[in-house]
Order: sequence, then C-alpha cells, then structure tokens
Amino acid sequence: MPKFKTHHRGSILIWTVLLGVVLTSVFFFFAMRLRENTATQRDTIALQSAKAYLTSYADYLMANPSDGPINFDGITGTLTNEGYELEGFLDSGKSVTYESYTGSLKVEWNKCSDNKQGDLLLTDNAKTAPTELPPFIHDPATCPPGPNYDDMRTVSVTNDFKLTAIDAPFYYRLTSQSGMPITDNKWHLNASMTLPYGKKVEIER
Repeated sequence: MPKFKTHHRGSILIWTVLLGVVLTSVFFFFAMRLRENTATQRDTIALQSAKAYLTSYADYLMANPSDGPINFDGITGTLTNEGYELEGFLDSGKSVTYESYTGSLKVEWNKCSDNKQGDLLLTDNAKTAPTELPPFIHDPATCPPGPNYDDMRTVSVTNDFKLTAIDAPFYYRLTSQSGMPITDNKWHLNASMTLPYGKKVEIER
C-alpha cells in the first residue's frame, strides 16, 4: 500500500497561525472590554463630580436666595419664592401667613389620600386689618373622584392672608385666580447641568 508523507512543518505552521488568530481575537476583545470599562468609570466619575458641584451651588443659592433665572457655569434653572399654585401642610392649631397677594384665591384642604377632616379658618389682610371669615367647615361627603382635595373654597383676599388649622392637621393647596403669583414663605429651586456626553444632572428643592 502506498504511504503518504506527513508534513509536520506544515501542520505546525497552521496551528501556529490559528493560535495567533485566537490570541489576537482574545486580546482584541479584552482591550475593547477594558476600554469600555474605562469609559464607564470615567463617565461615572464625571457624573458624580457634576452632582457634587451642582449640590454645592444649590446650597449656596438656598443660603443666599434671589428671585430670578439661574445661568452660571453651565448650570441653568430658576430660584423663586413665587408661584401660581402652592402646596403646604398645617398641624392642628397652627397658622401660616402669606403676604403681598390681592385677588381671587382658590383654597383647597384635607387631601383625599390622608382622609383628614379638619376645618380651616382664613383671616384676610392678616397683618394690618385682620378680618376673620366664617370658618371653612369640612364637608362630610365622600371625597369626589378626580380632585386631590376633599374641600374647596374660592375667596377674595387683600394684601395678606392667614390660614389656621382649627382642629386637625391637613395638607392644603392655594391657587391664584387673579393672574398674579402668590408669594411663598419658602424658596423653590430647580436647576440642571448638561454633561458633554448628553446626560443631565438635575436638582429640585
């Protein structure tokens, strides 16, 4: 029978080439994965740095509030103590006064989700010529579907007004009906910072 000559050198060369291809592929994918991990870590560091910077600037703004738009070093937003719709909370027997508002005002209280049944007292022109309006008594009817608050009144106020929770704590909402903003006792901050790779850092207080 004829004998075939085995070419050992050719086999070794083929296996060497195949091994080189495999090793090249392994190192290529390893390098790509390493680059991806490095990019992710870099993006995470940049994101955390931006958050810390934005938080620090927000702390400064809240310590030194001034009404108006924010535009500083890539940070944009608003800082204001005025709004056309304000929400708050009153503990039983406590009061809060709002200043510099004249006009029609919608007052809602007893948030439906809290199942509270408190009565509310509103004092018009609270600082200079206080006039107590008749107490706003809770309506015992079931909270209607849709609205967030169980009770609602629309009144006219002058210059400033005071809300008092007579007998139970409750959340309330004030809505301007005159087209003029209501001056809040708190400052409201909304600010954001867009990073070079498209992500955005936001803060709200």
